[in-house]
Amino acid sequence: MPENVYLVITSLLAVSTIFLVYYLFKLRKNLKAYEEEVSSFISMAEQKENFRIGDFDLRLQVEVKDPLAVAKRESGLARVAAGPAPHVVKRKCYEGVARQTIEQFNNKEIDVDVKIVII
Repeated sequence: MPENVYLVITSLLAVSTIFLVYYLFKLRKNLKAYEEEVSSFISMAEQKENFRIGDFDLRLQVEVKDPLAVAKRESGLARVAAGPAPHVVKRKCYEGVARQTIEQFNNKEIDVDVKIVII
């Protein structure tokens, strides 16, 4: 009888050990995958124009809160086009804001690069 108990306990320990070793290898595999993902994010961040680790550049972001209202106020054609083509009106509004921003900076002799970024 005691031999059967020892056999059962030994079997349970062996199965538990095999399970733990399998789980450990699976965790190591996942850890390697996460490390690769983090390193790819870091390399993407270093390649991005506006973000370099350890060397931060400053950017000015301008957002028009209600471009349709601005366009409608500034242009009669925008009032008509805002219904069927709101994306076109928004784009034209941002182009106008960009153009005016460049003009104002150029009047103050400040060299700027203004880009419209789609998010």
